[in-house]
Amino acid sequence: MLSLNGESSYIHFPDEGVTIFCGSQQIESADIVTSEIVTNLDIAPWLNPKLCAVENTIEVCGKIRKMLNPCPCFDISLHLENLDSLNIQKILAIPHLMPSQIIEVFSSEIDKADLDLIMEKGSDALRVLLYVKKFPDSYYHDHAFKFNSFQYDDAHWVKIEHLLSFRCRTYVTLNNCPFTPVDLNRLIKHWINGDADMFQHLILNCIDSRPTGFTEILIDGLVTLRTFVNGRSLHLFAIAIPSLLRRYKLLSCWRGANNRITFSAIPIKVKHAHHNMPPRIGKLEYQILRRLNSKKKLQDEIVEKRENNPRDRSILQLEEKIQEIDRKLIMKGVNLDFQVPILPEL
Repeated sequence: MLSLNGESSYIHFPDEGVTIFCGSQQIESADIVTSEIVTNLDIAPWLNPKLCAVENTIEVCGKIRKMLNPCPCFDISLHLENLDSLNIQKILAIPHLMPSQIIEVFSSEIDKADLDLIMEKGSDALRVLLYVKKFPDSYYHDHAFKFNSFQYDDAHWVKIEHLLSFRCRTYVTLNNCPFTPVDLNRLIKHWINGDADMFQHLILNCIDSRPTGFTEILIDGLVTLRTFVNGRSLHLFAIAIPSLLRRYKLLSCWRGANNRITFSAIPIKVKHAHHNMPPRIGKLEYQILRRLNSKKKLQDEIVEKRENNPRDRSILQLEEKIQEIDRKLIMKGVNLDFQVPILPEL
């Protein structure tokens, strides 16, 4: 990790357990606190007194990469307010700082030109974390959603259509989102009926502040199973049509405080572990949802037949099939006494 942050700039080697500070100030973090600290005094012969701490850190990084040739990719962390005489354009043009696996940016705001430079690197091999409080108004870039994983702290410009275009993303976090529960309902429907995996984890911090009715609108018209893990209420959804192209056949949705919505796509061949949750969700829940989907189709068929011919004798046969499905669901532990079926926490 290369962190460029004024006099607190450093290079961190997690595998070796070493952190090199090239400036006069040292900071503490969970990663650094357990590592061996090398100060600017320890490497004084390597430092150029005419250069600032940021520039010296970049120079030292270049020397180390030559010594460790071939050197693994660096993660880069940029604090825009503390880059001294440098800027994003100059830093991203330095050959020995590329390629990188992660680019982090910390700032109160960022201008469009600098943001475009980052977005132009859009690639499945790169993770971008933009801890920027304010993006340019109505911002957009064609590569903004091409990163393997990304976090945008100001996602006011992101539209639901952008989310629907996701393919095989890993971790995505969007803060200050403009999405309504109607938008999220559309997202879930797209996930259910899609022909490819969209994401593994998606966290949306929505600005919609309605006090009630959010969850009801979010799941409206959808076949869902409610379950509990460590006291958290989750809604589960299953893909509409089994497909070898869909590795993740279950989707969990958890609504936290302040309309923080967390989606996790779940493979059913192995028990899935949520963050800070035991691995309890998997094949059983998928089988239950498949039966609930079958039940919904039968119910829709009954409604159609009654509209055409209330005395249609096949209606009774369909009702008997529904009763059989209910019997099997109850045997699996599903509580059908609520509008949304519930699988109690085991």
